[in-house]
Amino acid sequence: MIRATRRADGHPDLRAAAFSTHTVRDHSNAPGHLVALTELIDLFDAINRLPDDQMDLAILRYLCGMPTDRSAHLLGITPALAHAVDHHARVTVEALLNTATPE
Repeated sequence: MIRATRRADGHPDLRAAAFSTHTVRDHSNAPGHLVALTELIDLFDAINRLPDDQMDLAILRYLCGMPTDRSAHLLGITPALAHAVDHHARVTVEALLNTATPE
């Protein structure tokens, strides 16, 4: 996170990380590859716009594949709170993905 390029709002820009995912790296010639890439970039952008606690947990859980209990311990919160933060993060990401962004 320290080495990540920063956006104007101060959050790290995670969109470039989409190019390092298994889906993109191992299926670059598959039909629909660009659609999957676009969706991943949108997902990473939505995660990037989460509040810090939700972004931290989402990155650990879904981008790093860390179990909830371990990510909760790393973040210094209880597993119950981690589940609540995770729920709010998923709801927020879903809302961000379903909201049209101005061009």
